[in-house]
Amino acid sequence: MIEILKTSNKPVTAKIRLGFKSNNVVEISKMIEKAGADALTIHARLAIHGRDVPADWNWIKKIKEKIGIPLIGNGDIFTPQEAERMLEIADGVMIARGAIGNPLIFKKTLNYLKTGKIKEYSFKENISQFKKYLSLAKKYKIVDIGRIKYLGSNFIRNQEGASKLRMGLMSLKTFDDIEEFVKNIK
Repeated sequence: MIEILKTSNKPVTAKIRLGFKSNNVVEISKMIEKAGADALTIHARLAIHGRDVPADWNWIKKIKEKIGIPLIGNGDIFTPQEAERMLEIADGVMIARGAIGNPLIFKKTLNYLKTGKIKEYSFKENISQFKKYLSLAKKYKIVDIGRIKYLGSNFIRNQEGASKLRMGLMSLKTFDDIEEFVKNIK
């Protein structure tokens, strides 16, 4: 696939895990590089592992030493400090679950990497991001109310009364109810 995509004269990247049931990341990484990929992202878990198994960043460091293309590390990055530690062993960092309900993690991380200081964002700013998410969900006709509530509950954290607010959100049945609920969060 990589060889075929390279005929487009566009950058081609790949994202892999350490393997499916067993670790074959060294072999696969070298094959991806040989096929012409411009960069590789490694999620440092086996495919059969859930999030309860910690990502093994040691493999990212090992692969970085074995390939010559840029390597982006992924897995268990929830804070700017973790992103910084990943950048010590990889060329780039991919934040995934750490951004669910916390899209400001990217601004927070960039600020931290530039200044060495953590900039905290207010609950109000996070709720503003949730409102933007709802606006996009409406625009693109996202209708999975369960998923919207799950993601939304992640926006409602680190505030007195957040637990009660999350319970209220989870009891809602329609998109309109969710929009009205969020509009009334102060």
